[in-house]
Amino acid sequence: MNETQTGAGCRRPPAAARTYRIVHAVMLGLAASLVACAVVILVPLSVPLPIVLVVTGAILAFDVVFIPLQHSRFRYRITKNEFYVSRGRFILSTVTVAVPHILHAELLQGPLLRVFGLATVRIKMVVGSHELWPIPEDEAEEIRQMILRGAGSVLDAS
Repeated sequence: MNETQTGAGCRRPPAAARTYRIVHAVMLGLAASLVACAVVILVPLSVPLPIVLVVTGAILAFDVVFIPLQHSRFRYRITKNEFYVSRGRFILSTVTVAVPHILHAELLQGPLLRVFGLATVRIKMVVGSHELWPIPEDEAEEIRQMILRGAGSVLDAS
């Protein structure tokens, strides 16, 4: 097996990323619960409010419980030639993209990510896009620059 298949030399997101994902999941779960309760109250449905609360609470609990598992399975490696990401909770998904095939790399940072000092890197290709878990801001900018330099060097050579 080569390094790409084993994931050797990979980095993992910091613990702050796990905390961010849990806080984010709780906020989304609470918002979804409020919307579901409002719909049940305002629209005459035959679904009792306690059932709506139990279902949304169960979904939120499932998500929050398995975020640490997802965090422990996430790893990434960026070199001048390759972008490698492995992720998943139960089923692991691995993506390896040659840097020359990347069209664009962007940093995403909302207010909650700024509080944790994190940013997300999204790479875009012709066939889709991939995102890294939130990582420290300076590391995210370094990765973005590395990807853009790698993509630019291939364009200059052609």
